[in-house]
Amino acid sequence: MAESDSKKVRTVVLPIDNSEHSERAFHWYLSIGSRPDDKVVLAYFFVPPPLPAMSLYHAAVKATDEYHESLQHHLDNAKKLMKKFEEKCEKAGVKYETHLESCQDSIGADIIKVSKHVNADFIVIGSRGLSQVRRTILGSVSEYVVHHSRIPVIIVPPEQPINPF
Repeated sequence: MAESDSKKVRTVVLPIDNSEHSERAFHWYLSIGSRPDDKVVLAYFFVPPPLPAMSLYHAAVKATDEYHESLQHHLDNAKKLMKKFEEKCEKAGVKYETHLESCQDSIGADIIKVSKHVNADFIVIGSRGLSQVRRTILGSVSEYVVHHSRIPVIIVPPEQPINPF
């Protein structure tokens, strides 16, 4: 490898959420995958709550107010989570930027869009470790990302073996 290649700043997309799986992927990256000049893109995809059904004017006003409260609650939680990961990056001395995005398509598709937007070199994502049956029924974000990404994807598996059922 040429000297200039080893000094290249890598951009790494790390999708985060409130799960142990994104924590595990983040810690794997810090302990094994990171380089001093890397830039980490912490990407959180916010899924807005569904709009309530509305019929009468007063009910509609109340439902709208409740929706805005629910939306604000979700956003506040997302910002707290983002802050937690920002502090971890700062403590580890990792350069980072954050992307708090409203989910437009699916989380997998949005991860791909962000990775293209920031010109990422690779993606590190945690796996829930779903069995094939559950993956077929529920879908898998990490599987979607692997099959649709044009850059390398590192999937950090769960610590426990997968139960096939």
